[in-house]
Amino acid sequence: MRNWPELLLLLLGLLLGLSGCSSAPKIGESILQQEADYLRSETYPTDEEILRPQRESIAFLPVQYIGELSRYHKALSTAFVQSLLEDYGNLQIVREQRVQEALSLSEFQSFDSECRLQLNETCSATALEVGRYLRTHYVALMRVTPFREQEALESWSVLVTLKVYRVDPEGARQLRNPLLLDHESFVDERWFLSSETLMEHRTEFGELIRKAFPRKGFILETRENRTYALINLGAEVGPRQGVAPGTTLNIYRRSRRASASGGTEITFDLVGQMQLVEILPKNAWGLVEESVREQILSGDVVQVVP
Repeated sequence: MRNWPELLLLLLGLLLGLSGCSSAPKIGESILQQEADYLRSETYPTDEEILRPQRESIAFLPVQYIGELSRYHKALSTAFVQSLLEDYGNLQIVREQRVQEALSLSEFQSFDSECRLQLNETCSATALEVGRYLRTHYVALMRVTPFREQEALESWSVLVTLKVYRVDPEGARQLRNPLLLDHESFVDERWFLSSETLMEHRTEFGELIRKAFPRKGFILETRENRTYALINLGAEVGPRQGVAPGTTLNIYRRSRRASASGGTEITFDLVGQMQLVEILPKNAWGLVEESVREQILSGDVVQVVP
């Protein structure tokens, strides 16, 4: 049994703790807020979405190599472009074997003849059909042409043409960003690559890819009356994909609405913005703009501003 002095000290400590911590974030309140947000949200993210953010996939249809190119130059050009999409766009490249298996089907055997000479509308339409069959998010058409006569393996230059299309089940549309929000971005690029400037251009071209494929995540919880929000993107994502102190993100509310076909579709409505202030290994804290703090919910979608 405790004696009176110990009980008095314990009581005093509790009183001091209550009086001195009134402004500190309370974990319990945060959890209760999350539960309340869940009841208000129509499309609260699943645990799988939060813990394992989806990497969208892209299928490269057979690359067109024009002119005299060695196997080394072909492989290096393709690997360079695909690595940009992986590192800066967070895209997963569909295995070449799967693409070849799809193209071996009778309905796609015309692809080679349609795309042998030029990347035209007929070629892109077939590419989109292949993408739908593969159930991939994007398809890429690429051509590599020698820029000058190759003198040696160590000294070379090529011109790369890259077109990326989003595989839209309801129609053929050239690439829009992964969330299909209000910002449209198209990938239709021609890049000059040379052995002398390859690494210098990596950052420049990577920035174009990052803007075309802005990274997205979710608000996990809020603190201090929604002044701060924790998102499921952190240092593991890194600055290459736009996650760094000072980065601005748009906040969107997912909603279910009736579609023109009579079913339902998920739409995204802009709520406001937040700015990242602290990057953790797997998460990041952001400061929510004051005018929208009463409107945001745990579970809202965030996307790096391109």
